[in-house]
Amino acid sequence: MAPNNPPLAREISLQRIVAQRLAGPKFPDPAAAVSHMSAMQGQNLRAASEAVALRCAPGAPPLAEALAAGTVVRSWPMRGTLHLATAADLPAMLTLTATRQLHTDRRRREELGLTEEIISRAAALALSLIDDGGPASRADLTSAWANLGVERSGVAYHLTYTLAVRGVLVQGPPHPERAGEQLFVRYESLVGPAPEAAPEELMAAWAARFGRSHGPVTEKDLSRWTGLPITTCRAGLRAAVAAGELEEVDLDGTTYWRDPELPDLLDAHREEAEDELLLPAFDELILGYADRSATLRTEHELAVVPGKNGVFRPVAVRDGRAYGTWAGTAQEPEIAPFA
Repeated sequence: MAPNNPPLAREISLQRIVAQRLAGPKFPDPAAAVSHMSAMQGQNLRAASEAVALRCAPGAPPLAEALAAGTVVRSWPMRGTLHLATAADLPAMLTLTATRQLHTDRRRREELGLTEEIISRAAALALSLIDDGGPASRADLTSAWANLGVERSGVAYHLTYTLAVRGVLVQGPPHPERAGEQLFVRYESLVGPAPEAAPEELMAAWAARFGRSHGPVTEKDLSRWTGLPITTCRAGLRAAVAAGELEEVDLDGTTYWRDPELPDLLDAHREEAEDELLLPAFDELILGYADRSATLRTEHELAVVPGKNGVFRPVAVRDGRAYGTWAGTAQEPEIAPFA
């Protein structure tokens, strides 16, 4: 029996399932999937690998191969949160978000005693370590920074984050011995320079890709997802409409943006979109929106994020509605339905 789902919410959720390629046409490899999504939640590398695999065709190579090849990297392109992105796309994101992220975290750096001198010394030590010994683990970096004179908890993490946002380091190849961990390399060894296009052009392109991969979306969805001001996001979405990349639609009094071909795509793959979906933790279908109630009812969010601590559980979806959390394997899932 399908979960109860109001008609409009159900239709929005089903369109998002197809837009995200959880149903319908799949991608040949992880880089193509990540590029379509623009960026994907990457807090948990195993869950991120599963999320990418759900959007790829059967037999596609695993995410680990794309990380090893450097076509996909992991960094903090927005909201101070780890995401997967292609090496080709990351520079444009950081061009738009880095200044804002670093300004937001200024007080935290002060609390940790991370002065500009210490950050510069940390960067020099990290690059020297990588140049001499190759890609470095998080433990390698922590050891190299042991004598910086800053011993408070959280210093190593915040240094890696700061240097990644500033375009000094990026997470690339998987750790050969520790599953779920990557090695850090020089940013420019995998990632190109900042694009020369104007910020308005970059924002329009990013808004278009978000709308096409996550639609239907609101301006609040894009603002929450990128961490950028809503006025900037609104302008980007409208520019994407002017360029023919997106269409603007009114659904029950709320303005949404989406791929103009999305309704037809859903019609072609509706049965698949309505079928059972076992999403990994942190999947974009749940986390990609300011208002996720089209798929996950507000009263069920606490079951997915116990304690509201930012740690999202895997979610089971049917007919466009999340109806429980799950554990185990996709072949033998243990589903815990919502009350």
